[in-house]
Amino acid sequence: MTGEGPTRSKARDRAAMHAAGFVRKNGLWIDLRNAGIIPNEENSINQLQELYQKKYLDAPAEYEFEHDSLFDEVWRAVCRCSGIHAVGSGPSKVKAKKSAAYQVLRRLYKSAGIDPEGPAEGPFS
Repeated sequence: MTGEGPTRSKARDRAAMHAAGFVRKNGLWIDLRNAGIIPNEENSINQLQELYQKKYLDAPAEYEFEHDSLFDEVWRAVCRCSGIHAVGSGPSKVKAKKSAAYQVLRRLYKSAGIDPEGPAEGPFS
């Protein structure tokens, strides 16, 4: 990163601001290995909320639901979180929400370079 400014100090400050913005924008400060969470579909909604509360995520997950009770017995949920979104479906609104949240969790971990399934000898070793 480079910065420009009337003085060397100002240029250095601007370069640091650009670097910090790049790190924030690309999620490079997140090390989910330290979060103590192993993605689990049953607890996925709470796990996303916990990551937000522990400041691993900038904003809480947002959900949208779709269901046509006349012709469709399947609920669909869209989960959006930290620029990642996923669609889940299930026979109930809660199951669809859990499915979508779990997929987002898996993608968050993969984007951080972590295999959400974990290696054979144990998760996240």
